[in-house]
Amino acid sequence: MILRRITALTVSALLLVGLPYAALVLLDWPRLDLSITAVLAHLRGGALPPGLGAAALILALWAVWGLYLLALAAEVRAWASGRGPRLRPLGPLQVLAATTIGASLTTPAAAYAAAPTDSAVEAPPTAEPQPSVQPGDSEGDDRPAGPQGVIQRERVLDGFGYDSADLTAAMKTDLAPVVTMIDNHTDADQPIQVTGHTDAAGDATYNRQLSQRRADAAATYLREQLGATAPPIETRGAGETELLDGASPEAQRRVEITYTVTPQPQDNPGSEKPGQTQQGQPQNTPSPTAPEGSAGSETEPAPAADEDQAVIVLKLPGGFLLTSMAASGVAAGFALGRRHGNRHPAPAPAEQTPPRGPTPAEPASETDRETTAQDSPSKVDNATVLDLGAGGLGTTGPGAPAATRSLLAAAVTTHEEPPPQVVMPHDDAETVLGAETATLLAERATSTVTVAPGLSEALTLLHTELLSHPGDDEDDDATTDAQPPRPLLLVARPDNDHRAELHALLAQGRHSGIAALLLGAWPEGTCTIADDGALTTTDPALEHLTGAHWPGTDTGTLADLIAALPTTTTHEPDRVELRVLGRVSLAIGTEPVALRRHAAYETAAYLAAHPDGVTLERATEDMWPHDNPHRAARRFHDATSALRRAQRSTGSGTDTTPLVVHENSRYRLNTATVTVDLWDLEAVLAAVEHNDTADAQARRRLQHAVAGYADFAAETDYAWAEHHRLHLRRRVLNALLRLASESDRDTARDLLAQAVAVDAYSEEAHHALIRLYLEQDDTRGAAETYRQYESALREIDAEPDARIRTLITDVE
Repeated sequence: MILRRITALTVSALLLVGLPYAALVLLDWPRLDLSITAVLAHLRGGALPPGLGAAALILALWAVWGLYLLALAAEVRAWASGRGPRLRPLGPLQVLAATTIGASLTTPAAAYAAAPTDSAVEAPPTAEPQPSVQPGDSEGDDRPAGPQGVIQRERVLDGFGYDSADLTAAMKTDLAPVVTMIDNHTDADQPIQVTGHTDAAGDATYNRQLSQRRADAAATYLREQLGATAPPIETRGAGETELLDGASPEAQRRVEITYTVTPQPQDNPGSEKPGQTQQGQPQNTPSPTAPEGSAGSETEPAPAADEDQAVIVLKLPGGFLLTSMAASGVAAGFALGRRHGNRHPAPAPAEQTPPRGPTPAEPASETDRETTAQDSPSKVDNATVLDLGAGGLGTTGPGAPAATRSLLAAAVTTHEEPPPQVVMPHDDAETVLGAETATLLAERATSTVTVAPGLSEALTLLHTELLSHPGDDEDDDATTDAQPPRPLLLVARPDNDHRAELHALLAQGRHSGIAALLLGAWPEGTCTIADDGALTTTDPALEHLTGAHWPGTDTGTLADLIAALPTTTTHEPDRVELRVLGRVSLAIGTEPVALRRHAAYETAAYLAAHPDGVTLERATEDMWPHDNPHRAARRFHDATSALRRAQRSTGSGTDTTPLVVHENSRYRLNTATVTVDLWDLEAVLAAVEHNDTADAQARRRLQHAVAGYADFAAETDYAWAEHHRLHLRRRVLNALLRLASESDRDTARDLLAQAVAVDAYSEEAHHALIRLYLEQDDTRGAAETYRQYESALREIDAEPDARIRTLITDVE
């Protein structure tokens, strides 16, 4: 903020003083000869009159100087009246003027621009709470201040609706980590300050009242979430008096929440009494909300990690945490749980009972980790969250396989819904698990771990799952999925052939629930794991994790867990029948399925017309040429997602039988799952076209295939489909005409009747049928065929060809 003010003042000084100095001192007004004769002479020579450029430059300098003076005058007037301007027609010049005035005339609060969300700055240790506060429901337990005092944090919620003080669902989600931070680390006597703001539109008095309502709404929500432990919360409505420089009206309509947190004191390593440590108990920080001395309020360190080591908490997409656990069967392994935003108080001592079987330790809040790291950067906190979804993580070292086995153990034993899905190539599974255990895993039924034949197949599965994630589009129905999409985790050793594709997949899935644990070095981040699970070296971005502990699981323990799973039962998935001749429709088994997106029908028909596959760029350019590439790609993915969800809705979709597959950068329908009437017809046509002679079987197959023939995507207006429609109609017509020419008269008459039904405007088909009728002395049939042909042509303002008219004239 200080740098912004200094910059604004410097630029303003240059504009106010530097421009006149340049125009008056550095530049001389040129002598111009602007007579018509001189100007035309210079223009014919391809040049401007001498001095015209210098004159234009001087005028431009004075114009900018004058406009900036107007901008300053407008902002000074607005500041003097106490109201910000509703419009800034002079654009950047007026914004610069507003910044300059805010830096020199107003208080820091009035010129304050919103810092990054949830920023943290250290406050002086002697900071005292303001005396005028609004008490909460009750006082919470006192928490001692850390050696470096309190830390001040701020959260900004912007995007309030026009003339609205209601918190949106996204705002409440953003407040979840704030609630956790306040609940765990804010003293009861430290007030929370909530300030509401509005944009510059409207009456100043009304805006102040509206901003107060926004602040009250945020404060009320915080009290509801914090309950009895809520610290005092004071609210203030600033109205339009503290506008952000250059921000949009949506950003101006905001609430700023300022609060302080007190880091937890470091335990004295020498104060632990003998006998307190129990073998196999996980290491965790005491819950700030648990009563002192209550059962479960303090846990013991894992065997492989001493009391100063951090225990890695792996974060997966969708809010899943893999936390350290200790139980019979999985010593110092991981347990999978979902981190929820709502606050859950610790139970009373009488309610706490020792857990039975594998139970996860309470996952540490990510905000706790941030606070402790700021308080004591030289030490790693006791539960360090490591996000696997941030572009992938590479692991090296002798302890990497054991660490990977811990993750797999948690995945195969989880009961979370929807569960995550781990995808792993077979060779890598053998490396990590051993050949016998990898084979055992393939024989067991688990929806959380899929062993693919290779890395290419694993990436294809992830692409397919990514397509099934729902998106938003204008043709989507109002209904939504009952469950969020499954988080996806790839565990594999990257190779040079697939690095580019893997990078692209992780970049695409960063916000769609795809993470990767890579067995080897990875540019986005790599850590080395020792035999005992300690992280010995890390990339600079992960330097704070050095010395942390990643618990491992041995092969025998994981094999026992896998052996306890039920065996795989074979189930033949239902066939998917796609009809694109006539009305586009989809049926799975015997059940018709309605797709939730109009674009899904078009995409299905398009992929049916391209059985060998097509690139995303080609498909979107053909189907939606007028959409921008980003929106068209999104429509395509949303459409394939709708197809995937339709398959799953009937219970027939599996990870190995997807409806749409993505291979070698091309999308296509899965021929192992889908049958298409177009493909069946094209197979019959190909047999006719490639046979030198037509036999009775070929005639019967063709007659059956074209019985009730309808055009490709007949009831649609897809522009790209017209080419396929005409081409298919021509192939069918040629096949019928060829077989008719090689058949007896009765069979030929049936084939030609089908030909004129396929193409009511075909001169060749009608001529052949009329001539055949005449050869059989069936003048009535010939005349009726001619009348139908003439009527069809009349609809398109055409007439029958002369040779057909001659045939009928001779009969008459």
